[in-house]
Amino acid sequence: MTSVREIHSMFIQHRETAEGTYRGKILTVDAYALSAGESVYSTPIVVASDAPDGEKLAIFVLPFGERSRASFAHLRTVQPGQRIRVSGECRMFSDDGNVLVFKDCRLIAP
Repeated sequence: MTSVREIHSMFIQHRETAEGTYRGKILTVDAYALSAGESVYSTPIVVASDAPDGEKLAIFVLPFGERSRASFAHLRTVQPGQRIRVSGECRMFSDDGNVLVFKDCRLIAP
């Protein structure tokens, strides 16, 4: 288990090393929820940081498609500022190169 800031910093400072170490791996990450809801792609997401009111560091995408209903129901348990623990596949940095994206995530806590 690791913090979202630790992984984000590694991608900022040593992107090639971070991609080799983390990309495609299932990681368990501790973070704080900034928001939870529907993305512009209609997928269930949690936007997260390393502090309750911190900068956006990661987007955790929960299962969608046939599993969307359960994922959106689970998102209702997540409140802004709440500490969360998420397990998911570390995929990439966002298009702007500033935010980590994790796919097929599972909320472990809350």
